[in-house]
Amino acid sequence: MEPEYYELDPDGDVLLVLRTEEPKAEDATAAKPTGDGEGDGKSDGDDESKAEAPKDETPKVEAPQEVAESIYKTTRFRLSSKHLSLASLYFKRMFTGGWKEGQSLGNGQPLEISEEGWKPESFLILMRIIHGRTKEVPRKAPLETIAEMASLVDYFECGEVMGIFVEFWIAQLGTLPAQFSRDTVLCIWINYVFRRPKFQNWTRLAIRKSSGPITALEFPLPDIVINQMNEQREEAIERIVEYLYGLFDDFQSKNRCSLACSCMMLGALTKHMCGLKLFPRPSRPFAGLQLAALTDSLDDITTPDWTTRGSYSSNHPCKLAHVIRPTLESLEDSIIGLKLEEFPGPGSAAKMENGTKQAAS
Repeated sequence: MEPEYYELDPDGDVLLVLRTEEPKAEDATAAKPTGDGEGDGKSDGDDESKAEAPKDETPKVEAPQEVAESIYKTTRFRLSSKHLSLASLYFKRMFTGGWKEGQSLGNGQPLEISEEGWKPESFLILMRIIHGRTKEVPRKAPLETIAEMASLVDYFECGEVMGIFVEFWIAQLGTLPAQFSRDTVLCIWINYVFRRPKFQNWTRLAIRKSSGPITALEFPLPDIVINQMNEQREEAIERIVEYLYGLFDDFQSKNRCSLACSCMMLGALTKHMCGLKLFPRPSRPFAGLQLAALTDSLDDITTPDWTTRGSYSSNHPCKLAHVIRPTLESLEDSIIGLKLEEFPGPGSAAKMENGTKQAAS
């Protein structure tokens, strides 16, 4: 198959070859007929042919299955080293940092470099932006594409040229889901790379609405971001569990205003904790437990109405909600998400240097 070719600069001195692994096609080999009587005029349902067929008593050894080899799609781009160097610190170091690529350009020779793994469509968008071909840049982009562009910006260190386009694309997205999903991680990644203040909102949503450990998926979010989100989630759930078990012990061992009151409160609390699947006592990482679901349920906790002897005209005033809500409000106020300014921008010096060496080798 002839590789695709895009000429971003007709006089460009760089030919970039992008190799992208294509999805492996499933083996669609059709089943072959078991008999060798092709054209003998006998159908599969011929009783006589079945009766006369010799039985092979020798066990058959199946041939080993062949492992499908990876198929790569090749896309070529004619580019300008000047445009690349101005927009991207990655390419600037490659062309001016003493590597062989820079030496070739310095001698006036055209340069061929290679990259792997990027989606050609997203890479083409980035190259068009860098080379000023903005009329050919799409005015809308799905969330997955924006996340891919964030990965390109993170790797090639070219956030400045992308900023205005990302803001425009995000404005076109509309309302995003309020529940934790893959989209949540994509939004965290996008807001981290482009240093957008909504990073804090999206990390708070992940902490409150994830039902298990949060991961970075295929995106290179720093470990410290993932670890702090998981720590906040687990610490908050642990505080709730410890508090409820503390109440449970108090209602068993101590009387509040009376024995009857403690019994009613203990029964209501036990039933509610069973409904929240807090028996047996859960432990970190609290798989299957969602912080928001816990706090919302406890905020609506009810205690059956009951009266004490001699006061049939009014219900007993003690309610679980009155006991639990102050602690819940304090906990909810403490879950604010992660502050963007506490984390370094994408691309540490070590990663930058390593990425340049890989491209130059």
